[in-house]
Amino acid sequence: MGRQKGEAARSKARPSSSRQFESSLILPPIRFFKLTTDIDGELAQHLKRLSRKDPTTKLKALTTLSTLLKEKSAKDVSLIIPQWVFEYKKLLQDYNRDVRRATHDTMAILVSTIGRDLAPHLKSLMGPWWFSQFDPVHEVSQAAKRSLQAAFPAQEKRLDALMLCTDEVFLYLEENLKLAPQSMSDKAVALDELQEMHQQVISASLLALATLTDILINLKHGLENSSSEHKHALKARSAAISHAAKLLSVHKCLDFLKSQSSAIRSAAYSLVGSCAKNIPHALIEANITTLAPAILGAFQEKAPTCHSSMWEAVLTFSRKFPESWMTLNVHKIVLNRFWNFLRNGCFGSQQVSYPALVLFMDCIPPKAITVDKFFLEFFQNLWAGKIHSQSSNADQLAFFQSFRECFLWVLQHAERYCDGLEAVHGFRRTIVDEVLLKIMWHDYLLVPSSDEKMKKGDSKYQDSHVQEFGKCIIEILSGIFSLEHNLLSAFCLAFEENCLDVFLQREDIESCENVDKIIRFLLLVDVHAVRKGDSWPLSYLVGPVLSKSYQLIQTIDSPNPVRFMVVVASTFGPRKFVQEITRKQFGSTLRSEEDLNLSLKQFLQHFNEFFVPWCLQADRCSTSARLDLLFALLDDECFSEQCDSIISHAASTYNSDNICILALVMEKTREECIKRKLHLDFSHHELLESITLSVTLAFPPFGSSDARFVCAALGGKTEESQTYLLSENTTISIFEEIFQKLQTFIGISSFTWVKGANNELSKAKEHVTIKGSMSSASVIEMANFSMEVLNGSFCRLINLAGNSTLLPRVLAALFVIDWEHSTLAVFSEGRDDDAVVLHEDYDDEAYAEVMYRYNFCKSVHIFHKKINKFLKNLSLDCRSSLGSILIQVIRCVVFNEDKLDIDKVTSLGCLFFLDIVDNLCQGQVEEQKLLDQLLNESDSWPLWVTFDVKDGQRSATLKTEIHSSNASENHRVAAFVDKLISKVGIDRVIAGSISSEDAMICHSDYSRAWLASEMLCTWKWQGVSALTSFLPSLIQHVRTQASYPSSDNLLDSIVNILIDGALNQGANIEMSYSTIYPAPHDELEHIEHVFLRALMLILHTLFEDNIWGRGKALGIFNLFVDTLFVGEVVNSNCLKILVVVMSVLVGPLFEDVITDSSEKNEIHDVIEGWLRKTLTFPSLNAWLSGEDMEDWFHLIVSCYPLKGMKQFTPQRYITHVERVLLLELLQKQRLGFPSATLNKLPIVQMLMSKLTVVVVGYCWSDFNQDDWDFVLYKSRYWIEGTVVLMEEVAESVNETITSGPTSDILENLQHTGILRLLFSTGAAEAIAGSYSSMASSVIALSRLSDCYFWELVSSSAVESSSYAIDCAIKSFDIWGLSKGAVSSLYAILFSSKPVLYMQYAAYVILSSDPAADLAFVTQETSSMLNEKDIDDKDPIDSSLETKIQMRNEISIFLDKSPFEIIEFDSVSLDRVHYFVAWSLLLSHLLSLPSSPTKEKLIQHIKDLSSNSNILDCIFQHIPLELCAEKKFSQFPAGISEAATRAITDNSVLFAVESLWPVGPDVMASFAGAMYGLMLRTLSAYVRDWFNNIRDRTSSSAVEFFTRTCCSPHLITNELSQIKKSDMCDENFSVSVSKSANEVVATYTKDESSMDLVVRLPSSYPLRPVDVECTKSLGISEVKQRKWLLSMVSFVRNQNGGLAEAIRIWKSNFDKEFEGVEECPICYSVIHTSNYTIPKRACRTCKHKFHDACLYKWFLTSHKSNICPLCQSLF
Repeated sequence: MGRQKGEAARSKARPSSSRQFESSLILPPIRFFKLTTDIDGELAQHLKRLSRKDPTTKLKALTTLSTLLKEKSAKDVSLIIPQWVFEYKKLLQDYNRDVRRATHDTMAILVSTIGRDLAPHLKSLMGPWWFSQFDPVHEVSQAAKRSLQAAFPAQEKRLDALMLCTDEVFLYLEENLKLAPQSMSDKAVALDELQEMHQQVISASLLALATLTDILINLKHGLENSSSEHKHALKARSAAISHAAKLLSVHKCLDFLKSQSSAIRSAAYSLVGSCAKNIPHALIEANITTLAPAILGAFQEKAPTCHSSMWEAVLTFSRKFPESWMTLNVHKIVLNRFWNFLRNGCFGSQQVSYPALVLFMDCIPPKAITVDKFFLEFFQNLWAGKIHSQSSNADQLAFFQSFRECFLWVLQHAERYCDGLEAVHGFRRTIVDEVLLKIMWHDYLLVPSSDEKMKKGDSKYQDSHVQEFGKCIIEILSGIFSLEHNLLSAFCLAFEENCLDVFLQREDIESCENVDKIIRFLLLVDVHAVRKGDSWPLSYLVGPVLSKSYQLIQTIDSPNPVRFMVVVASTFGPRKFVQEITRKQFGSTLRSEEDLNLSLKQFLQHFNEFFVPWCLQADRCSTSARLDLLFALLDDECFSEQCDSIISHAASTYNSDNICILALVMEKTREECIKRKLHLDFSHHELLESITLSVTLAFPPFGSSDARFVCAALGGKTEESQTYLLSENTTISIFEEIFQKLQTFIGISSFTWVKGANNELSKAKEHVTIKGSMSSASVIEMANFSMEVLNGSFCRLINLAGNSTLLPRVLAALFVIDWEHSTLAVFSEGRDDDAVVLHEDYDDEAYAEVMYRYNFCKSVHIFHKKINKFLKNLSLDCRSSLGSILIQVIRCVVFNEDKLDIDKVTSLGCLFFLDIVDNLCQGQVEEQKLLDQLLNESDSWPLWVTFDVKDGQRSATLKTEIHSSNASENHRVAAFVDKLISKVGIDRVIAGSISSEDAMICHSDYSRAWLASEMLCTWKWQGVSALTSFLPSLIQHVRTQASYPSSDNLLDSIVNILIDGALNQGANIEMSYSTIYPAPHDELEHIEHVFLRALMLILHTLFEDNIWGRGKALGIFNLFVDTLFVGEVVNSNCLKILVVVMSVLVGPLFEDVITDSSEKNEIHDVIEGWLRKTLTFPSLNAWLSGEDMEDWFHLIVSCYPLKGMKQFTPQRYITHVERVLLLELLQKQRLGFPSATLNKLPIVQMLMSKLTVVVVGYCWSDFNQDDWDFVLYKSRYWIEGTVVLMEEVAESVNETITSGPTSDILENLQHTGILRLLFSTGAAEAIAGSYSSMASSVIALSRLSDCYFWELVSSSAVESSSYAIDCAIKSFDIWGLSKGAVSSLYAILFSSKPVLYMQYAAYVILSSDPAADLAFVTQETSSMLNEKDIDDKDPIDSSLETKIQMRNEISIFLDKSPFEIIEFDSVSLDRVHYFVAWSLLLSHLLSLPSSPTKEKLIQHIKDLSSNSNILDCIFQHIPLELCAEKKFSQFPAGISEAATRAITDNSVLFAVESLWPVGPDVMASFAGAMYGLMLRTLSAYVRDWFNNIRDRTSSSAVEFFTRTCCSPHLITNELSQIKKSDMCDENFSVSVSKSANEVVATYTKDESSMDLVVRLPSSYPLRPVDVECTKSLGISEVKQRKWLLSMVSFVRNQNGGLAEAIRIWKSNFDKEFEGVEECPICYSVIHTSNYTIPKRACRTCKHKFHDACLYKWFLTSHKSNICPLCQSLF
C-alpha cells in the first residue's frame, strides 16, 4: 500500500478514468454539482481533501470532518451531502482499510447530525451503504453496520429503507459487477492494488446480492400490515426476483464461479445457492444445463474458505433440480472430482465438509449411480483421506462421526437401492464385509500399541486417534445390532479368529502387542457399549471366545490369554465370567432367584477349587497375570471369604522360593481393600505371622523378596491402608527387630558423635546386641533390609498404639543416620560425582566400605525427606521424647566430635537443630524448650556464667571455679551458639522471643541474658569475635524491639551480670589504653579481664548508638559510686573498674545541659570529691607506689574527656570548683620546676602528659605565665624524645632489612610498637614491605594502639605549607634510607592497617606540589620528558617511542588484571586501594596544563591493561537498576551529590576524607565522585568506554545517571570556561547560549569568514558534541568541509575542556593563514593530541608531516621510511 508498481510508475499524463466511472452511475453527476456559497468553507475544504491519493491526507481529512460535523448544525451539514455522496462512493472502494473504516465512522456522525434531512438523499446512498456491510475486513464491515444503525436504529426501519431503495441497490450492485480493475481509480495506482480492490468490490457485491435476495424474497414484514406497506413489500419482492433472474440469465455468473479469487468464488456460490433456494422457477432449463457442471462439479474447489458456500450451493441445487444429474456425465464431472476431494481430506475443510457427506448422499438420485461400486468407492476414498485428519483432534472427531453416520445411513437406506429382502441383506452384508472388516477392523489391528507410540513420541494424536477409531467401530456395531442382529456374526467370527490366533502365538513382543490391541478394543467396548447397557458384547462378541478358549488357556503357560481373561472379568464381572466359562457345564445361564443363590455357591466352589490353586502355582511365566485374574474374580458379596481362601492357600504352600508370590498376594489383597474402601482384619492367620517374624529375625544374606514380603504383611505403605494382616504384638516385635538392626549399623560408625548418639539411643531401652561378629558388609545389608521394610510400612509404624517408646527410638535412629549422611557429605563438597574424599591412608577396601555406608545413609536421607510431613502430626509425648534424644545427639556433635574442624562441626550442629525445629516443633514454646535442653550446663560449658531456675524464674550465676582446660571446649560451644544465632536469629536464641500477631515479644521464661554474657566474656572463638559477630546481632535486635520493655530488661540483665562479674574478679586489672578520648572498639581487646572487657564493649555500643541515654548512665554511675567505698576503705576492684567505665559514662552523663539540677550537683560533687582525694597525693615527680595513686589519677583524667585533633575541645561542662581543683592539681606537679630533678619513669611521664592535656583543654584560660612555661617545656621534652626515638627505630629497621639476617627480621619488628612520626613510620613500613607483607603489617599494627597520637601528627601535616613539605622531603632523602619520602607516603596511603588521618594526610601531600612532581612517574621518565632533553633528540625516537613509566608504588594498583579487579569484594582493601590510586592519578592529571607530558600520561592510561575496568568497577557501586527503571526518587542521594561536587570542585578530596572507615555507602559515594572527576578530566576516554557497552539496558542506565546528575553541571562549567576565556581577538569571536547549550565560533580573515556552531547534547560527554557550519563566506566547499571536520576532531578527541579544544582549533586556523602547511595525513596544522605543527619534511616532495602522524603511518602501512605522498624513500 502506497507503493508504485506496474502502471503506477508511468507518467501521470495518462487519461483519467473517472469519467468512465461516473458514466457508469445512474445517479446525477454530483461530481460537477456547483456548491452554493452557503456551504461552510471549512467543511468544503476538507471534503476536497478527500480526493487526494495519499491515505494519510484522507485520514486526517476524515478525522477533521468528524470533529466539525459534531460542531455544525444539521442545516449546515445537509448542504454538503451531495458532495459527500460522491466522495463516499469512492472512499468505500479505497485500498486502505483505515480509510474505509474512518469513512463509516464519519458517516455515522453525519447521519446522527442531520437526522431526517437524510431522506432526500437516501436512494443515492443506500446502494453503497448496503454494499459496505459486506466489506471483507471485519472491522470495516462492523463500522459500516454501526453507521447504518445510527441512521435506522430499529431493524424494521432498516428493512423499510431497503424496500424503498430496492431498485437502486440492485442497480448499484450490478454496476459494481461490471467494473474492471483498470476502472477502479482515476489516480496512478499500482496494478496489483487495483486487482485487489476489484476482488474486494466483486466479492462484497455478490455477497450483498445474495443476502439482499434472501431478505426480500422471504420477506414477511409488511405483508400482514396495511395495504400501503403490503404494496411496498410486494413491489420489493418482485423487483428482487426480476433482478436475480436477470443476473442468472447471463453467463457472468459462470465467470465468477471460475474466478481466480477464492473470495469471489465463495460469494458466487452463495449467490447461486440463494437463487436456487428462493427463485428456482426463475432458472430456465438452459440455465440449469449450463450451471449443473459448474455446481455439481465444484468438488475440484481446493480453497477451504469456499467449501461452506460450495456445499450449500451443491446441496440446494441437487434438491431443487435432481434432474440436472441426468444432463451431465456424472462419473467424469462429479464422481472423479468427488473421489479426489475425499482422498485429499476435503482439502483442509474437514469440519465443514464431513458433516455434509451424509446429506450429499441423500441428495444423489439412485439412478445416477451404480450402487455397489459407488458406495464401496465412497468408503474407500473417504477412508483414504483419514490420514489428513490425524493432526487435529477436532478433524479426527469430525471424520469418524461422519464415517459412522454414512455407514449406518447406507445400511438403513438399503431399500432405496435394492428390491427384496434378500437383496437388501446381501447389500448390507457386502458393506459390512468390505468396509467394516476389510477396511476398518483390518486397519485398527495395524495401529501400534501405546508403548510403541510413546517411543515414536507421537502419543498425543495417536492416542486420541485410537480412542475415536475404536469408538467409531463400536458405535457401528451397536447400530448394526439394533438394525439386524445377524449382521454381527461376520465381525464376531473374525474377532474370535483373531483372539485364538493370538493365544496360540509363542511368547514374544509381537504377540504381546497383538493382545494389547484386543485388550484395548475390549476396554473401549466396556466404555461405549457395556456401560450403556448393551448385551451384544458378551453374548455375541466375548462370550463365544471365552467358552472356546477356556480349555486352551489351561494347557498353555502364557500370560497373554490370561491377560485377556483379566480384562473380560473386570469388564463383565466375575460371576458372568465364570458363568460364560461353565456355560457348557450347566447348559444355560441361571435365571431364577433360587438358581442365582445356587450360582453363587457354585461360583465360590469353582473359585476355591480351581482358580485359587491354578493361579497360585509357582514357577510359571504367567504367574503374575494369573494373580491379576484371581483378584479380578473377587466379588463384593463374598470378598472376605475369597481373600481368606487366597491367603490361607498361599501361606500353606510357603517356601523360600515362592515368598514373592505370598508377597504379591498380600499386596493385591490390600490394594483391593483400598479400592473397595474396606477395612478388614485378617490377623487371625497364625501361620502368616510366624512366617513374617522368622523372615524378619533372619541374618544376612536376605532373599531378594524378603523385605517386600515383610512390607506386604505389615502394610502401611500409604495412609489409606487400614487392612491388617498381622496382630499388633507381632507388628511391634518386627519393628523392634528393625530398630536393633539400625542401631547395630549406627554402632559401627567411625564418627565419635555417631557412637555417642548410639549410647543415647540405648538409654531409651536396653540394646540387645546381635551375637557373633558380623562384617561391615553384613551390617549394611541388614540396615538396607530394615530400610526397605520401613519404607514400605512406615504408616503402620506411626499408627501403633501398643508401645510409646518404639516410634521415637526408630525415628531418632533415622535422624542420626540422615545426619551422618550430612557429615559424610562434608567430605564430598565440590565434587560432581558425589564421591567422599577421605584421608590418603584409606586403602581401596576401606574406601569401598565407606562408600557403601555413605550410599545407605543417602537412601535414609531421601526417605527422611519423604516422611517429614508425618512428624509434626505425632503426639506431644512422642515428639518430646524424640526431641530429647536428638538434642543429646547434637550435644555429642558439638562437644565430642574430633574428626572435623570446628567450623564444620558448628555448621552441622546448626543444621541438625534446624532439622529438629522444622520437623518436630509445632510452636515456638516447644522450640524454646529444646533450646534450654541444648544449652544446658555440662562439665566444660559454660565457662563464666551459668543459669538456674528457681520457682519458675531464671537467674544467672557466676561460676566460682574456672578451669582453663575447658577453654577450648567453651570456644567450640560459643562458635556453635554464634553460628546458631546467624541461622535462626538472636531473638529466638538469646531473647527467647515468642512471635505474636504484631511483633516478636521477649518471653521472660526463656530470656537468656546469661548466654549473652557468656558470649561477651568468651570474646573470641575460631577467628570470630563478639565485637564483629555477636554484638551487632544483639544491637540490631534491640533496635527492632525498642518499643517493647522486654528488650530493655534483657539489656539490664546482661549489664548487671557483667558488672557483678567485674566487681568480683576485678583485682587483676591492668590499665592498657588511653582514657583521654572515648575508647574505640579495637582498643577494648587490650583489656585482659573478661567481664570488664565485655562490660565496656556493650556499654560503649549502647551509648554510642544512642540506645541508652543519660538515665541508664546515671544509674550505673550511682551503682559504682555506692560500691567505691566500703565504709572509709576504698574498694580497689571498683576503683580500677570505675577508671575504665567512666570513659564511657562521662559522655551520656553530661550530654544534656542541666541547670540547677540536683542530679547535676550530685555528679559534680562526686567528681569534686575525687579531685580532692587526688590532691592528697604528692606530686607525680615524687611517685608513691602501692597507694592507688595511679588509679586515682587515671580516674580524674577519665572524667574530663576531650574531642578534636586540631583543637582541644572539652566534651563536657565543668563547675568553677572543678576548674580550680584541676588547675591546682597541675600546679602541684610543677613544684620545684625547673630546678627539681625529673622523674623519668614511663608511668609518671604518661600520667603527667595526660593530666597536662586535660588541664590545658579545660582550664587554659586560667593559665598564668608560669603555667604556660611548664606546659610548653614538657611538650618540647616529649616531642624531642619522640622524634629521636622514631628516627632510631627507622634506622634500625633500615639496617635490619638491608644488612641483617632475614631469619631475625620479624622478631626484631615485633618489638617496634612505639610512637613514630609520619615520614619515619611510613619509611619503616615501606622498608619492611620490601621484604614481606607480613613485616609491613607488623609495623602498621603497632600504630593502632597510638592512633590518637598519629591523628594529631597527621592533622598538623595536612596544614603544612608547600615550602615546609619540600624541606621535609629533601631532608628526609638526605637521611639515606633505602626508601624515600614519597615511598613512605605511599606505604601509609596503602597500608594494610589504615589509620584515617594518616591516609588522608598522605593523600593530600602526594596530590599537591612539590610531592606530586615526584609521586607518579619515575625519575628516568621525568628526565626524558624534559623539553630541553627532547630537543636534542630525534623527534620520532624521543617523543613517540618514549613510554611513561609509573612509579611501582602506584602502578601495582593501576596494572591490576581485569578479572582480579571485578572479583574484588565491594569493600575489600584491594578495591579501596585501587580506587584511591586512580583518584590520585586523576587529581594529578587535572592539575597538569595542556602539554605533551599530559598527553603522554593520558595515552598511558589508555594503554593500561585494565584501562576500562575502573569504570566497570565504579558502576558496580552505582545502582543502575534504579536508573534503568527511572526510579530516581529511590536513588541514593550521596552518590549523585558526590558526582556533582567532584565536577564543581574539580577534586575528590572531600570523598577521600570521608572514605575511612570503609563501608558500602561510603564506597558508593566515592565511586560517584570518581565518575564525576573522570567526566571532567577524561571525557573522551569515558565516551569510548560508553560506546563499547553491549548491553542496551546498562547503556541506557549509565546515560540516564550521567544526564541527570553530571551533564548539567559539566555543560554549565564548559560554557562558563568558554565565556571566561581570552581567546577572542580581531579575527575570532565566541558567543555562548546557555539556554540552547551551544557555542558559536566565528572566524574572520580578510574577506573570508566562517561560523561554526558547537551544540552540547543533554548527556554530554557520553554523546559527542554536534558541530555545524551555519555560515561561510569566501571559503571553498572543500576547505569548509575540511575545517568543519577539523573542529569535530578537536572537540571530540579532547580529553580536557571544550574551551581548550576551541582554542587549539583557532590556533590551527591562525597557523594556516600564516602559511604553515597542513599535515597531508590528518589535514590539520596542529596535531589533535600533542598540539605540534608539521615539521618532518620529505626530501623529495618537500611536504611536511606531524611526527605522530608519520610514525603511525609507518606502523600501520607496513611501509617503513616511505613517504605517504610521493612513495619515495623518506
